[in-house]
Amino acid sequence: MELKIEAIKSILKPYVGYTFNYVVVWGKKDNNISSDSSWINRLRNIGLTGIYNNNLEAGIEIDSKINDKISIQNRLVIDYNSLEEIKLNQKLAEKMHKTLGKGLDKISANYNLGVKLRTVDGINLIFKTNVNTKLNIGLNLGVDFNF
Repeated sequence: MELKIEAIKSILKPYVGYTFNYVVVWGKKDNNISSDSSWINRLRNIGLTGIYNNNLEAGIEIDSKINDKISIQNRLVIDYNSLEEIKLNQKLAEKMHKTLGKGLDKISANYNLGVKLRTVDGINLIFKTNVNTKLNIGLNLGVDFNF
């Protein structure tokens, strides 16, 4: 397979995205362990908690088409997250407590580098890595539908 650099077509375009995340956290004390004083069992005794986040992103993208099936995406994105704090229902010392944790940054900047593989017309598999302003690194595998 020969790769001709001059044959690669790159397109600069705006990017807008929205993601809704809903996570249910649930835990139950392990009854198979004989010791009720086990700190692991106490930590596992967590009540049902729902965590949700609305994520809006906007930025610019350079989409470089390698061939009919593969393209490389470079994105510079500004994110807005609605999740300010995480509230977790937890049972400690036989009483329910609501613990609070720090949520996501309200606004952050990210750089994404991805490989898009076209499988069926309009449906793509995307393998992506991203780095944000706090130097956190993420790996993603997703399905992208273009309409």
